[in-house]
Amino acid sequence: MEKLKKFAKLFFTTPSRKKTMGLIWLMGFIYASLTYIPVYKHTTFLFSIKVGFSVAILLYILPSLVFGALATILFKDMRKNWYALALLNETLLFLGVISLYLLTTTAHILNLMWWWLLLIYGIDFLVFVVFYGKKLNVKSSVFSLSYPLMVVFILYKLFYNHINLGRGLLYENLIILGAVIGGTLAVIYFLEYLFGGNIEGVTLVETLSKFVRGMGDENFYISGLGIRIKALLQSLWIKSGDKHTVLVIPWLHPGPMRGFGGGLLTSRLISYVNKRFDSGFFLHVPSSHEIDTLSIGVVDKIKRGLKMPEKYAGKATGVLKESAGSIMIYGQKIGDVFLFVIDAAHINHYDVSIFYYIRNKFKEKIVFADAHNNKPLKSPKDLQFGEKDMETIEHLIENLMARLKKEPEHSLKIGTSINKNNKMFSFVVQSGRQKNLYFVLDEDGIEKHNKELIKSIAKKHNFDNIIVLTTDTHSENVRDILSEKEYDKNEIEAIIEDSLNNLKSASLGYSESWLENVGVMGNTFMALKNTATILIHLTPVLLGALYLIIGVLLWGLL
Repeated sequence: MEKLKKFAKLFFTTPSRKKTMGLIWLMGFIYASLTYIPVYKHTTFLFSIKVGFSVAILLYILPSLVFGALATILFKDMRKNWYALALLNETLLFLGVISLYLLTTTAHILNLMWWWLLLIYGIDFLVFVVFYGKKLNVKSSVFSLSYPLMVVFILYKLFYNHINLGRGLLYENLIILGAVIGGTLAVIYFLEYLFGGNIEGVTLVETLSKFVRGMGDENFYISGLGIRIKALLQSLWIKSGDKHTVLVIPWLHPGPMRGFGGGLLTSRLISYVNKRFDSGFFLHVPSSHEIDTLSIGVVDKIKRGLKMPEKYAGKATGVLKESAGSIMIYGQKIGDVFLFVIDAAHINHYDVSIFYYIRNKFKEKIVFADAHNNKPLKSPKDLQFGEKDMETIEHLIENLMARLKKEPEHSLKIGTSINKNNKMFSFVVQSGRQKNLYFVLDEDGIEKHNKELIKSIAKKHNFDNIIVLTTDTHSENVRDILSEKEYDKNEIEAIIEDSLNNLKSASLGYSESWLENVGVMGNTFMALKNTATILIHLTPVLLGALYLIIGVLLWGLL
């Protein structure tokens, strides 16, 4: 976690296009003034304010602005601030120029400049390939040459008469440029081969490209990846007077992250039910990344699959508990529906087939919710079918079900409240003398101190049980997860009190349907995870070896 916190400091938000262009101008003049040292040392160039202004415009500012403008025109469908990449190029160019101060000969100057220009080319090329995929390798590779070629042309015009370079040296470096381009493509295709060997029918570059582009693409989908399944969709409908609150419960995992696949599943569905009905939220079924959806388009299927119940129940039992070791299960029977909340700190994910099996075994209307109180970014065990903990969970549910069937039922009162940004949901259920709080957060786990904060506030209201759940959302970025957010005490207090103020006689209905032909990761997730781990370690080694070879070649020409 500590290492990730340090890494998180590297995350930043790209400034606006206007601000970035302003930075290009500002830094161009600063870099030009600092360029005086290497230029004065290695050439007969008389560096004046007028010359410095020309160098700033021609060498630093003009190529960067032209590059940014061309990228914006040619790759406009990406809607990216390509001037940010141009600013990076400008900075790398300056670092290359200023490093000339360490050298003494004309040959050194040109070879070192080529080294930096090749580095700029490599970065630009990889950025465009990542965004556009393998099919645009030609366009990406050719356009990535635009900035280095502009710089070479300007250097040639500015300094050629002052350093007397021969054409032979230029040809040698052109050969090196070709070697770098060929080597970079060879590395990419080797990684493609390795990736395709592990995951048949899926290519690395296309997957990576679609992953990046999928962050904002509602129809994002990787063909050839995963399997097709039929998934259960459950929903609980709370009716109080003429108002409806909907708890949507798809048997799908809300991952893996952001807009990739189902990473926005929870936030999009919470937003939908709060617009379409009076209010609502999301409950997370115990599951794993194997049922991550491959397209956020599944949200539309879920919307179409939501059906209003045919009947409502106005009575419920109290909440009962069963535990074994670190596994705690809360159970409540509302009408003919059994609601079980599983809280197991040492389990992060569950094979969803465990709960299909239990549901089919008892032939009852059962709703499972995973409390998912795991600490963010911690990775406890994944529970597989047939393991001992599965037998424990099955046994605890069996005991709870038997006890709940014998429990007296009382008239039902329910009060709900949701905060302004749809991240916190307070759900109070009162049956007879027992009053229980289900407090649900649209988060990927919860820090222990935040959970204790919620409980300490809720205890003031004399709840018999305080059940804290999270949706295991993967809508957040790494920076947000690492921030260790502190929840607003007043906000928590406000929505709990609001749900108590809304506590009224209510009835609850249950509905279920099946989502057909849903694309999910399946076992491909593990293959993808393992392959990504290999590539993360192998790619820097291969690219490092490539640039080491080029470096040796350059050194030999010095």
